This record gives sequence, structure tokens and C-alpha cells, in this order.
Amino acid sequence: MKIGLNLLYLRPGIVGGTEAYATGLIYELKKRLNSESLWLFINKETKEARLFTNLDIKTIVCPIPAKLRFIRYFYEQFILPLQIKTKKIDLLHSLGYIQPIFVSCKSVVTIHDLNYMNIGEYMSPLRRNILKYFITRSARRSDHIITVSNFSKNQIVKTLNIPPNKISVTYNSIKRRPDLTLEFDILAKEYNIKKPYIFALGSLSPHKNMERLVEAFLILKKGRKFKGQLVIAGHIPKMKDNVDSLIRIMGLKNDIVTTGYVSDLHISTLYKNAEIFVFPSLY
Repeated sequence: MKIGLNLLYLRPGIVGGTEAYATGLIYELKKRLNSESLWLFINKETKEARLFTNLDIKTIVCPIPAKLRFIRYFYEQFILPLQIKTKKIDLLHSLGYIQPIFVSCKSVVTIHDLNYMNIGEYMSPLRRNILKYFITRSARRSDHIITVSNFSKNQIVKTLNIPPNKISVTYNSIKRRPDLTLEFDILAKEYNIKKPYIFALGSLSPHKNMERLVEAFLILKKGRKFKGQLVIAGHIPKMKDNVDSLIRIMGLKNDIVTTGYVSDLHISTLYKNAEIFVFPSLY
């Protein structure tokens, strides 16, 4: 059997948890399948990031950038199905919410959540409606759906009118790599981090709720006299002015570190040396 993985959505260092999901799945499938059974369909960004070049896996580089969503959607719906047919793929698994609506083989789609419904105010109306269109049709046209929690499953059932027996819940895994750490002094120098610190992992996108975390940190500094820093690691989008302005207005520029995207090695080290980890995400 030939299994194809649709990774056209993947923007290394930007999509966050869905990148970790894809990477973990690919490494585990690689252990269980021979080199002829697994095929990756990747975009230009994934090729340039050399994410999977150390694996002996058949890879088709699709000449499109994921950041140009309309081009990606067009390619995914009209060109990818032709490639699937040409390569005689038996099962296509689309890992990023959307699959080709018309495809010649069995198909599975991973719908991590319905964030476009629950935090739609943070998206443009056009993007929200496009996601609604493609995700709804992907859910209905696929042979099976995978999601990451019972909460998401229930939302998919109720919102998209999908039978519960068509959906499987597979919880996100963790990387068991106790050896994957760096000397803290190296990291401290690179990002200007000092102990003690509170660690948060997530992008500065509005639904990650980092503004409220900054406000809570100010209360901790002034009310509880906390002497340490707040370290936020994760993608910094272009529209990040609210968090930056808040940090500046509150006079916390020297107390809050935003690192941007960091590698697994750095994340592991930040976890290990933190006083506490906080996860304030709204969704």
C-alpha cells in the first residue's frame, strides 16, 4: 500500500503545533513502513527548511509556497489529485485541516480544531469563509477524520453534521527526549534570559492570550514582588503590536523576553530551567 501525506499547509517555524504533529507522525510511520510505502507531498518552504531530508522517504516537491494561500488552495484542489493518481497512491492523509475535495483514492483528514468558528474575530471575513468552505467539504468528502481531543470531535459532529463513528480521536504525543538539552548559559546569553523565569510556549497571536499573561505578570511583579522574568517562546506574527505595546507601556521591556520560534533543543532547555510553565491560550 502507498500512503501519501499532504503537507502543503506546512510552514516550518510558523504553524507551531501542527508542525510537531506532522513531524512526529512521519518519524513514527517511517519506523513501520518501507521506503516505497510512504510518500510526502511538500511545498517550497518545507524543502528549503530541509525538514525531512535525513529520512529515506519518497518526496514530491510541489512548486508552491504555503504562505500564498490562494495558490496553495488551487494547487491542493486541482493539481495534487493528479499527482496522487499518477503516483498510484492508495491512501491520502491530509494533515492540515483541508484535503482535495475530489481525489481518486481513500482519504483521511486531520482536523485539529474548529478555530475559525471559535476565534473567527481574529481572522479576516474572507479567510474565515474560505476555511469554513474547505474544512466542511473536506470533512464530508473524506473517508475518515482524525482529531486530537473529544472536545474537537464533539464540535465537528455538531457543527459540521458528521457522524461520530467517522471520527477518531488520537491525542497529541510528547517527545520523550530527556537527553535533548543545552547548557543553560548558552541559551541565556543568546536571548538575554536570567533565572528565575516563568516560561510560556505559544505564538503572539491574539487567541494565545499573551496580552493577559503580560498583565498577570505585572501583578506578580508589583503585588508579589517576583524578581524574575517572563519568557515567551513561539512564532511572532507581523501583527504583534498589541503585545509589544503592552510590554512597553507597562515598563516591562527588561523583564519579558520574546524569543520568536525556537528549536526543540532550545524548548527542552527552557522547560527544564523554568520555575514554572504557564499556558494561557483561550483556544
